[in-house]
Amino acid sequence: MKRILLFLVAIISTNAVASVLTIESGIKVVMINGQKVEEGIPLLLTDGQNQVVAEFSGRLVNKGKTEFISTPPYVMTFNLSQSSDGTLNLKPSTFSDLQAAIDDNSDIFEFGNLKVTLLKQDKLPKNDSFMPYSDVPQLVANYNAEHGFPFGIVEQQQKVALESKESLNNLKYWYQQASKQEKAEFKYWINAQ
Repeated sequence: MKRILLFLVAIISTNAVASVLTIESGIKVVMINGQKVEEGIPLLLTDGQNQVVAEFSGRLVNKGKTEFISTPPYVMTFNLSQSSDGTLNLKPSTFSDLQAAIDDNSDIFEFGNLKVTLLKQDKLPKNDSFMPYSDVPQLVANYNAEHGFPFGIVEQQQKVALESKESLNNLKYWYQQASKQEKAEFKYWINAQ
């Protein structure tokens, strides 16, 4: 049901959407503009600033043989200037070229058929745990906060507001359940703060 609703919203809102992004085989888009991407939902970009988080897992040619390689997630922040559909492609075409690009912190993705001005393409900084990319949305939020990108901030503000409202409702509930003596002690405590 949730997927159907998201699909309908995507279809209805295509007038506001600038581009549909298709991806090359082996590339997985994890997030777009601070939102986690669900399978089967079109990858939609808007005019102006966008952010795509993607990774590659697949086989590439290495000295005549094919070898499997998996990249860490990369964060691409860019400005989209014209409405047109486009593709996200892997820049290096061989195993050794891709490995060298990862080691040098070079760009590994490129956009085809899109009029974009790339602002930044970075390897997503990992956390210091056993599984360094286990919480990609949190890592992206940290990255955006550090670099001043606005993606995901509205969602975080809404979450804080919801938690505040929930705390207030809990406080009201427990105050109503309290005895007169507990209410008096609470008022005294509030005034002492």
